Amino acid sequence: MNIRWIQKQSGHVEAFDLKKLERSIASAMRHAKIADGKRAHVIAHEAQEHLEDAGRETTDADAVRQAVLHVLKRHHEERAAESYELTSLHMRDLTIHGVMKRNGRVEPFHPLKLFKAIKKSFRDAGLHGGSIAEALTRTLIEDLSQEYRGISVPSAEIRRRTALLLKKRGFGAAEKMYVLHKYS
Repeated sequence: MNIRWIQKQSGHVEAFDLKKLERSIASAMRHAKIADGKRAHVIAHEAQEHLEDAGRETTDADAVRQAVLHVLKRHHEERAAESYELTSLHMRDLTIHGVMKRNGRVEPFHPLKLFKAIKKSFRDAGLHGGSIAEALTRTLIEDLSQEYRGISVPSAEIRRRTALLLKKRGFGAAEKMYVLHKYS
């Protein structure tokens, strides 16, 4: 059965657009330094076939993301898969200059690293929190962007705020795993 509709994370339902999916995959591939539009086309079509195997006319944004990640990994495009995972964060206009490490060195700020650390803390705590990890990452980046616009954020501040937000939102087990991971 052909996919006709997609339900977004907001709950809004719209027509499934294969070209839009292809553009999103191509963008992730460009961010991963892979410039191959034909490959994005193939991956989009394979992801659509994967979704159609479920036999439903309507799918949701998370199912699309999982299908694309599955196909990218099957094509051994791990960097593109990591980049694609972040597409739902819509962090195109980051204002954070970088991250200041404990030794004073400044590195570029990568939202993916923060997302992966939060997602890993959920997994290690035995919780399923992919979409929650995305929302928490978005919240943290928005908060940090307001205070650290155009300058570097100390890595200790990122750790402190992440642990605090996890605890404040009721994810104490994930917060403990996050702290253990970051300090071990």
